[in-house]
Amino acid sequence: MEHAFQDTWLTLPILLALYMALEWYQHRFGERQIQRVLRKSAWAPAFGAVLGLLPQCGISVFATSLFVLQRITPGTLIATYLATSDEAIPVLAGHGGAAWYIFPLMGGKLLLATLAGFIVDHSPLRRFLETIQEREKPLLPIIPDKLDHFHDPFPGMKVIFRHALKHTINIFAWVFGVSVALVLALSYIDRPSLFSAMTSAPFIEILAVGIFGLIPNCAASVTIAQAFAYGGISAGAAFAGLSAGAGFGPIILLRENRITSSFKILVVTLGFALAAGWAIQIAVQ
Repeated sequence: MEHAFQDTWLTLPILLALYMALEWYQHRFGERQIQRVLRKSAWAPAFGAVLGLLPQCGISVFATSLFVLQRITPGTLIATYLATSDEAIPVLAGHGGAAWYIFPLMGGKLLLATLAGFIVDHSPLRRFLETIQEREKPLLPIIPDKLDHFHDPFPGMKVIFRHALKHTINIFAWVFGVSVALVLALSYIDRPSLFSAMTSAPFIEILAVGIFGLIPNCAASVTIAQAFAYGGISAGAAFAGLSAGAGFGPIILLRENRITSSFKILVVTLGFALAAGWAIQIAVQ
């Protein structure tokens, strides 16, 4: 439980600040402006990719919340997921000789995430991934459905803070609960030698590490980064696993989105991550 709290507590101030900023922006500028900036902008996937590079799991949670409320496109969400690095940067930075890999890793993830986001939003994949939310009361009703809401008097920062804090605590409770379960499950796995048997079959190794990276917990990214730093897995496998990992975002996606849509999004995210990993493996051979 202690490890789960250490992994998740930093999301609290990040999420609170992001939700306060979003609600303030909506009250100040209105729903139409929110839609124009977050959903209809052609550069939204690139913006999501840049945010995803920040070494903080709260970004993917925030992006997932916006997707559930249909404020961002599937391409923007997938771009954020692919760019998310979780704990990889601090782990690699602390391993001396592996620290220089941070820059190509971040550059490659930014390129992959941006391209994948644009491909998804400008191809039949967008219609394939989008879903109509049928909930009357979504988890995060930050942005009201009425388009004329911004004509109401500004509620004041105390009201905005109270609403944002309520949503943050709600999200944190779910993320923490799932993280406790995952930490307990992963404690029974011999993670240091998890991928050692697959090094002789690099393409299978990349598939296995990519699937392992989907686990929505910091332990997954730490394991992958450490295995790469100590030479236990290839560069292609590390890139695939760290790209497939999306922080705590999938926890909220699976809880609040329709299961079929959530599964499709995670499969497409994994597909892009695996394709990039295999491409790197072919290039370095």
